[in-house]
Amino acid sequence: MPKARAGWKRGEYKLENHEFYMALHFALQYNKWVDRYNAIADTSKAITYDTDRVQTSPNPDEVENTAIELAELKENINAVEETAKAADPCIWMYILKAATNEGITYNYLKNVMMIPCSRNYYYDRRHKFYYLLSKKIKVKT
Repeated sequence: MPKARAGWKRGEYKLENHEFYMALHFALQYNKWVDRYNAIADTSKAITYDTDRVQTSPNPDEVENTAIELAELKENINAVEETAKAADPCIWMYILKAATNEGITYNYLKNVMMIPCSRNYYYDRRHKFYYLLSKKIKVKT
């Protein structure tokens, strides 16, 4: 399995090792979040899953807890997807696939998924993805 390299110091998207690994591990949780989001039973169609609108009481019930969990999962899922789209609107789905699954290399993307760009362009956009995601996570915390 290829190993992700951290701490590239050249180019426009400079990241320190810890910033890179924070973004890498955040992105690798994407599939777990999607699975969990899809598995949670929607217990109430009347609730809007939005952390700003969910009312909490001193003794939250199960519906409230589910709504809060769904809102947090959706926020994390959207953060990864929107960052991939921001990194490159044309190849964002390839960036998302590689960033959220271990072992996806450019060769796999080229030979199996037919990515329509060069290796250098893809890696530049992937660096941009991790750079943007790192900044987004910093703002969130």
